[in-house]
Amino acid sequence: MTGFRPGDDPEQARWAGSIAGEFCTVSGIVGVGFPRYLRLFHPAYLDGPDGAQAGRGASTVSWASVARFNERVFHPLAVWPGIAPFAQDEYNAGQLGLYDTPPVHGSTPPEVLEPLTGVLAGMPHPPRELWFGYWEGMGYDGDQIAEAGTSFDLLPERTSYLLYRGGLDCLTTSVVRDSGYGTHQSVHMCWPADHAWVLGVDVDLNTSYLGCGHGLFDAVQACPDIESAEVGGEALVSYDQDRINAVVNPYNRMLTRDESG
Repeated sequence: MTGFRPGDDPEQARWAGSIAGEFCTVSGIVGVGFPRYLRLFHPAYLDGPDGAQAGRGASTVSWASVARFNERVFHPLAVWPGIAPFAQDEYNAGQLGLYDTPPVHGSTPPEVLEPLTGVLAGMPHPPRELWFGYWEGMGYDGDQIAEAGTSFDLLPERTSYLLYRGGLDCLTTSVVRDSGYGTHQSVHMCWPADHAWVLGVDVDLNTSYLGCGHGLFDAVQACPDIESAEVGGEALVSYDQDRINAVVNPYNRMLTRDESG
């Protein structure tokens, strides 16, 4: 957890809350008013021949390759049950020969954060200081997470965020102490002091979102190590967002395109 410092500027917390859009939309996660929005897909993992597992050297598997293998359509609003319909559990189960561990929920994984940090560092004016919001509802004990400063509410449905500050290197740092099992828990929001962009993820989601300007948008889209797609700020972030693939909802009932529309 080296590098995180308690966030001591309540104005930053108020700003983060002030830009929040409608709940269950992209802008509800990263805020309204950005010229462009990107969805960043968390990869699945295929265990290595030496037993390497997710977070410990396993190879990554893209959403596009899973959709192609299952003869489904990969598109900006695809959801995991739509492209991996044979998985019994989108949180834990794999698909034999394709992936062993599905995309992580509630945390932007290092496989996304590391190349994104490289993109940010290569921008004409890379951020020197970042602000971070971590949602306390993840269930970790207080002594497992970094000491924080101000607490703030993002939405009525998402309260009790802890505010941190730190350098660009903190973006890839786990806010939770490693339990010995390779635990990596990212923050749930991140933004620079000039508010030029916001990176966000929700506890229930296996993709992250980035609200930003045109330059950063183009740079992230051009990065071969980040699977991304443009979405609108008003786009839903729920099972109903996929209007192309048939989706099994959490109650195990198949939703067709007509039913979800």
